[in-house]
Amino acid sequence: MNAPLAPRPRARVLIVDDAPAHLCQLTHLLAEQNYTVLVANSGADAMQFMALNVPDIVLLHVQKPGIDGYELCRHIKASARLCAVPVIFVSAADSSWDRAKAFSSGAADYLAQPIAAPEVLTRLETQLTLNSLRRQLEQRGQERSTELHKATLALQESRLLLRTIIDSATAIIHVKDPVGRYLLVNNRFRQLFGTEDEDLRGLRDADIFPAETAQAQAASERQVLATGASLECEEVWFHDGAPHTYIAVKSPLRDANGNIYAVCTIATDITERVREEAILSELNAMLESRLSLRLPDYVADAH
Repeated sequence: MNAPLAPRPRARVLIVDDAPAHLCQLTHLLAEQNYTVLVANSGADAMQFMALNVPDIVLLHVQKPGIDGYELCRHIKASARLCAVPVIFVSAADSSWDRAKAFSSGAADYLAQPIAAPEVLTRLETQLTLNSLRRQLEQRGQERSTELHKATLALQESRLLLRTIIDSATAIIHVKDPVGRYLLVNNRFRQLFGTEDEDLRGLRDADIFPAETAQAQAASERQVLATGASLECEEVWFHDGAPHTYIAVKSPLRDANGNIYAVCTIATDITERVREEAILSELNAMLESRLSLRLPDYVADAH
């Protein structure tokens, strides 16, 4: 028959005390509960031990020769390696001043002697549980921070990709808020009108374009905001010393709640097409005119 397995140690408890009776009492009590008990007889011994090892919790007697409990606790809390280790003070002094001094030194709890076994075990387990929860919260915080960092990088990459696509377009692209202030323009817009995003941000069409152009754009964008639907229309923009005809598609941009926060315009220059259509229309008109003039001759010849 196999021998029963020994219970797994629960936590490493460092007891700092120079009184043999106190050490014996606490060591026996904690060993019975399967804690790993570590002992230091002075503050100097404790500091030397913790220079190489990090206990899970410290039971610290206040009055000791050399480095007293308050100074040792301050040393622990000042160390980046040890500051998370909970310290429980053990002292025969139980005045409010003694407790205040202990807590101001960084103590997590305070036990007044004579100590009762159930109280020691309960307070010890409470501090270990709280410290475990704190570590879990810190770990979750670090994980969330890592996730947030990754999400931020992904968002930056997406924005860069979107900006690259927008700036590579030959069409004019701009975004305005509901009151008509520019939020974003693409590279084509900047090339044609000699402006930058920073120069335009907060400006309206009336600050940049002739009144007729500004009024026409404002009217079409108000329609998009009112209907919540995309709109296709022709617009005339003046650049390069001449008017240019554009076919513009204006669409509402919505936030996560479905509210419209901006209007995006994508405008394609159709000036050449309009000019060609005008020439073709003129040629058709000339042809029809000539045909109408010669039609009587054709009819007479036919008879």
